[in-house]
Amino acid sequence: MENKGAEFVLNTQNIQGDFTWNTSFNFSANRNKVLKLFNGQPIADQGRGNNWVMEGEPIGVFVGYNFLGVDPTTGKEVYEDLNGDKVITTDDRKITGNPNPDFTLGMTNTFAYKGFDFSFFLHAIIGNDVYNGTWMYLQAPTELDQQTTEVLNVWREPGDVTNIPRLADGLKSSRFIENGSFMRIKNVTLGYTLPKDLLKKLWLKSARVYVSGQNLYTFTAYTGMDPEVNYYSTDNIIMGTDFFTYPQSRTILVGLNLGF
Repeated sequence: MENKGAEFVLNTQNIQGDFTWNTSFNFSANRNKVLKLFNGQPIADQGRGNNWVMEGEPIGVFVGYNFLGVDPTTGKEVYEDLNGDKVITTDDRKITGNPNPDFTLGMTNTFAYKGFDFSFFLHAIIGNDVYNGTWMYLQAPTELDQQTTEVLNVWREPGDVTNIPRLADGLKSSRFIENGSFMRIKNVTLGYTLPKDLLKKLWLKSARVYVSGQNLYTFTAYTGMDPEVNYYSTDNIIMGTDFFTYPQSRTILVGLNLGF
């Protein structure tokens, strides 16, 4: 496998004095490509999103059927017939998505003024696809798991125009491939350090009170609970698949640091 990429870090001191403002920005763009497999044989159908390892492609690409919609006369799913034989078989599968991001970015800004300090960290991943395996179950009319309001738009009679089929055949397709790009407010911290003259009266060397929030908000078009998830942990082949994966928690911390 071939790996290429570029990483860039920029640290700046924007304002100095009683009021200070510092910024740290990082950017990375990494690419990988599988060059050779034993006998050219792909590692196929991995995980619930059908990740594949195949020569000439990035590792873990999604392979499946290209979903075209729902037939308004029958209510069945319609897929692209790639080879034109008028039968949907495994020969009609193609690459439907790539879980590897185009870019990863991060930015931290830190401010300070007369004992007060404030910082926030933004984290973004751009250009990756996510297979929403959760939606495959929750939006299937024949599944016991059906829970979303999208199921209310299910095909009922000839002439209905909808993307929710009467009977889902369960094929892994582009229907559940989504743009997983996001920007997240990863951390925000506000603190105050007591002045030295007050510390002497309290017999302290240092004292700082702070409040900190993590995973406060995520800007994304992804319709699942969290685009930054993978049900199979950190596996390097089964990537970018959401299957009832618990989202990252939003936490608020209040703390007091004392030095004696």
